[in-house]
Amino acid sequence: MNLPLQETLSPDLVRLAAKSARDEYTDGAVYQMLSRHEKNQSFKKALQDLARGEQSHYEFWKAYTPDSPLKVNRLKVYFTLLLRLTLG
Repeated sequence: MNLPLQETLSPDLVRLAAKSARDEYTDGAVYQMLSRHEKNQSFKKALQDLARGEQSHYEFWKAYTPDSPLKVNRLKVYFTLLLRLTLG
């Protein structure tokens, strides 16, 4: 009998995996948002590459917590964008 992966892990590890998945997803959203507002094409591509990397990290962690709800930390995303637009 094969148990789902999250049932074989301790509750602390499941919580850690869920937090890591949320962090990676939020970081990917930050990079994606920044890339949409970037005019320099090489920097834009670097941000898009970072966003893809964060997406793959998110998918890794999500495998351990497939039933956990996902919420992007919008405050972090928009605050980072505001800093980028304000400070350059």
